[in-house]
Amino acid sequence: MAKVASEIERMAFTKDWIVVLVQSSENSRLSAQNSIMNVLDQVSAALLPLFTGILLDTFSRIVCCVFVIVYNISSWIIESRILHTVYRDTPALKRRKSVDSEEIVEAQGNVSWIRSFKLYFNQKAWRPAFALAMLYFTVLSFDNLAISYGAKQGLSATALGTFMTAGSICGLLGNVSYTYFERCMGLLLTALIGFFLQNACAMTAGYSQVFFDSPLNITGYAENFELKSWPSRIISEIQSPSTRSDIIALPASQWPLSIILFFVGITFARYG
Repeated sequence: MAKVASEIERMAFTKDWIVVLVQSSENSRLSAQNSIMNVLDQVSAALLPLFTGILLDTFSRIVCCVFVIVYNISSWIIESRILHTVYRDTPALKRRKSVDSEEIVEAQGNVSWIRSFKLYFNQKAWRPAFALAMLYFTVLSFDNLAISYGAKQGLSATALGTFMTAGSICGLLGNVSYTYFERCMGLLLTALIGFFLQNACAMTAGYSQVFFDSPLNITGYAENFELKSWPSRIISEIQSPSTRSDIIALPASQWPLSIILFFVGITFARYG
């Protein structure tokens, strides 16, 4: 619930409030303000993972949980005060656009789902919008799966936090350099460069899974795969998941090359 509420708040501020704030300012561009907001977000994301990793490797889990609880409560109070101040000092945020409900009902009644698709593909911006939506097909990010994968292969919490911090720094550099490249080379060429860099790094992370020291054994999995027993094995694993407490953190010199390439690819993909 906390994740959902945080995501809703982020979408409301970055998609709605920022437009009103830019319109209320005389010398302000939406692209520049979005870049500034991304920079602030990346700075926060760059500092916390490394600090959290060091905290997990240094103190007990109880101390870490107490710290996270206190930090969340404190940050929520500060954030609410800042949002209240912005809302109070921006009169345009207090006014809603008047929309005739009868026109909305009439428009909804006249548009079928087939016509909705036609209207979507007749828009001039459907190509970049569709391309942006396709980016959500990638799952290469510092999510729970990637973190669990790295921890199982012997990476410590500090090492994982370092990779996450490096990824946030790459994202920060990408946001900072975006405005420069856009002014010098134009939007189209800048987008092509970012697209190439992101895909090159993503393919590096993907190809790391077929390296000689990769824990992924596709051939062995295919040979031992049985369709009849597969659902029961999945259900059994969900009901009683296997836990391993004997996994120890390995030094950097003993990290598998496939793991290094995997996290390096995810890290530098943030720049694109």
